[in-house]
Amino acid sequence: MTPFFSFLLPVFHSFNTFLGTYLGEFFKTSIELVVLVIISYMIFSEQRREKLLHLNFMSIAFAALTLDKLIRVILLVAIIFGGMDPAGPPSEIFIVLASLEILALVLIANAFTFQARKRAIFFQRVKTEVLSIVLIFTFLLFGWVLNAHMLDHKISNLGIFIFLEGLKLVILGFATFLIIFKMGKEKYKGTVVMAFAFYMITPLLAIIRMTIWDTRILKVISHPFPLIAVLLFTRAIYLKLVDKATLKQQITLTRFKYRQEKELGKMKDEFISTVSHELKTPLTSMRLYLSLLLQGKQGSLNEKQKSVIEIIQSESRRLTELIADLLQLSRLEHKKLSLNVTRVKLRHLVESTYHKNIAERKEIKVFNRIPEEFTVDVDSAKFKQIIINLYGNAVKYTDKKGSIWFDAKLGKDSWSFSVTDNGWGIPKAKQKQIFSKFYQVENYLTRKKGGTGLGLAIAKHIVDLHDGQIKVSSELRKGSTFTVIIPIQLKSK
Repeated sequence: MTPFFSFLLPVFHSFNTFLGTYLGEFFKTSIELVVLVIISYMIFSEQRREKLLHLNFMSIAFAALTLDKLIRVILLVAIIFGGMDPAGPPSEIFIVLASLEILALVLIANAFTFQARKRAIFFQRVKTEVLSIVLIFTFLLFGWVLNAHMLDHKISNLGIFIFLEGLKLVILGFATFLIIFKMGKEKYKGTVVMAFAFYMITPLLAIIRMTIWDTRILKVISHPFPLIAVLLFTRAIYLKLVDKATLKQQITLTRFKYRQEKELGKMKDEFISTVSHELKTPLTSMRLYLSLLLQGKQGSLNEKQKSVIEIIQSESRRLTELIADLLQLSRLEHKKLSLNVTRVKLRHLVESTYHKNIAERKEIKVFNRIPEEFTVDVDSAKFKQIIINLYGNAVKYTDKKGSIWFDAKLGKDSWSFSVTDNGWGIPKAKQKQIFSKFYQVENYLTRKKGGTGLGLAIAKHIVDLHDGQIKVSSELRKGSTFTVIIPIQLKSK
């Protein structure tokens, strides 16, 4: 044996022996009383704020345990410092103390197993158990008084105390079973199970001592376990309350941030709406006069002047598109648009939406491979915008004499629509970002090919509105496939 254990073992033995004395019992019970007062205050404070049923039971339970320990401390003070005969306190007091402890254990067990039962069943069960305990102890007190004059006190008291300790074991064992097998993955479950297990050791050893092996060793061994159990209960309850307080803080902070975001969103909407309205009128006038200039209504123009005006007209058109896209995206982001779901033939919807002449300018061939009878439930007006944006994107980034394909497939719970091209393709690293606002694969593309950088963002929001998904599959210099997946069962919003 190492020197450390040689030193520790006698100290541990001496401390346990000390706990077996009245002074040691007073020391242990006083610590338990202080801990129980603290935990009772914590639970009572939380119960006043929350008004929850299981907190009500827990506050009563720990108040009963606190009262039990207080009476025991008073009796021990009377024995140690007041010269009271240890055999002096009547047995009725110990039966009352045992009843307080068992009542507390019933309520604690029910409070910790609250989530394993339905509320109505929980309340009815607690009421039945408490009433049963009151009746049992009334019967025991009556029986004890009656038997005190007819039977030997020792036999009568022994039977009562074995019954009481056994009752504690049943209550604690049933609660432990419920927590282990019915509670699921509850936080701090292990701590609560350990607390109940440690609390069971003392009544178990007491029954063994009173029935099989009456030795002082068992009494000495049993002393630390109730205190350990109380400390474990304290830990579990304290951590639960801290978690709840932290969660409340996070909820308060989240609400504050949500209000801020809502206010900022409202300001952004108002700004976009105002700016868009203010810009639309002068832009319309500008485009009108630019058109008149190009037609020679205001005098003849040389080729250089025409070229400059065409650039201005192109940019004004792009600015008009940007304003329209911003307004639409703003409405989509704040869910101001609703779905009007109707049954349509997808092939006909595609044919009536995309403009062939846009592709013909670049000699791009367009193939609509969607079956004639392919019908879907969709908001046709909004889905047209998806077709326009994906088709426009494919035309824009496909070279002359390229090809574009429209396809559709029916799955078990969803259907898909895809637009494929054999254009430039998108780098793998940038495929996740292409649905972001104002994002384009390369900055020079924006200048060279035009566009607002909002088309794919708008398409994604419309797909989200349909509870669907949009995906991209692409390789550089081989082309891209944009696939929209929509649930078959789609409801109007």
